Amino acid sequence: MLLQLDTDTEVNRDHDFDRVRATFSVHWPEAKLADINHIGSCDNDIYLVSLVDPVVASTKNISRVAIRYPVLSISERPHQHNSEHQAWVSRQWEKCGVPVPVVLKVSNEHDFLIEEAIDGKELALFPNEVVNKLWPKVGEYLKDMHQVKTSLFGHFSSSPGVGTKNTWLDFIDELFLARLNVIHTEGVWQDDFYNRILSVYNKHKNYLLNFSDPGLIHGDINQTNVFAVEDGAEVRVSGIIDFSDCISGDQLYDLGGLLIEASVKEDPQWENIEMVLKGYGPLTPHQEELVKFYALVVTVYYLCEDMEVRKKRIPKYTRKAEVLLSWMNRVRT
Repeated sequence: MLLQLDTDTEVNRDHDFDRVRATFSVHWPEAKLADINHIGSCDNDIYLVSLVDPVVASTKNISRVAIRYPVLSISERPHQHNSEHQAWVSRQWEKCGVPVPVVLKVSNEHDFLIEEAIDGKELALFPNEVVNKLWPKVGEYLKDMHQVKTSLFGHFSSSPGVGTKNTWLDFIDELFLARLNVIHTEGVWQDDFYNRILSVYNKHKNYLLNFSDPGLIHGDINQTNVFAVEDGAEVRVSGIIDFSDCISGDQLYDLGGLLIEASVKEDPQWENIEMVLKGYGPLTPHQEELVKFYALVVTVYYLCEDMEVRKKRIPKYTRKAEVLLSWMNRVRT
């Protein structure tokens, strides 16, 4: 999908390269573009842009940038998808010393975010033995990220870092309990399995109701949103990206998501969390149980998509839930 701007290369019209050129022309005319590459689309439509001349920002010489356009219209999307919300998150974590993209230009009005393109490639593209060596550093950065405190709970309001729910329980009920009930009503999970999951929720319900120390949660830490670069014989973590799923709440939620997403294997692997904790720091037994519960929350969330997607995911995520339930109250040695 590469467009060389100084040639007559045919443009793939599935991607709006003209929009990218127009955005730079109006909002950053001094930046001269060498080429554009469409690299993905989910919450944001993302283009990688190489510059003819590097720009200096935050003491860095930046020659490649990413431009993000939120996919949904401003009236349809959650506030955390807004360009300025994503930029706010990036700036908070940059202050904490986390390798996140430097924000260069941003506008909610014109619906774009231009940021530094992180060097390297996704962890998912490295051999598993290399990734395992990097998890402790990811844990260090995650600990730094969790220094940022927020207010209220759940999805962001129109103010970055301010949630829309009065309690963490309110958010979990919306994210997890409502979806669990849908899955049960549609017969995906039978009564016994549903009741086992519900009993785990009820065990933590009082904690969720009274939790009062909300912080900034990434919400999607996984092997595709952590980048690493080969530096001679070593491989090092080069950046953490993608802040459109950030929420406010119990930051142990990020570890629950990692428990589901960190492994290349189908089953959750607690060993991955142990490697992350070498950098993050130890957990109490109660915190370990919460991480497992949040992994269950993420499992239910991923399963409860539209029906066609759900049919394909049922075996995979049912298995994940079975493994997590088998761990509940298990004493590790």
